[in-house]
Amino acid sequence: MKATLIYDGQCPLCSRYVQLTRLREHVELQIVDAREQSPEVIAAREEGFELDKGMVLRLDDATYHGSAAISALAMLTTPNSVFNRINATVFRSPTFAKLVYPILVFGRNSLLWLLGRQKLGY
Repeated sequence: MKATLIYDGQCPLCSRYVQLTRLREHVELQIVDAREQSPEVIAAREEGFELDKGMVLRLDDATYHGSAAISALAMLTTPNSVFNRINATVFRSPTFAKLVYPILVFGRNSLLWLLGRQKLGY
């Protein structure tokens, strides 16, 4: 299974989340920084995904954005670390992920502001 995750590489919370998440062995993950003008980022923007409002996960033929992306990632994690077990417990429910995700985005935006970093702006 192939997956591509597009996220904000200058956001410490986003970067740490990506570092800590361990996916199952059958998932080949490509990680893309949304601040780079890669073909993946350009395609996501052209499809209308607002990368300041959430990461994008492409999994085989499906594309997930924001809370749906974090929920899909939670279902793909291995249960071999405390972080992954907590992540899976919290975000496997799409409904709960949808409720919590705006808080995560607010935290990201606040942290970027405190660090003097710009949002992606597209």
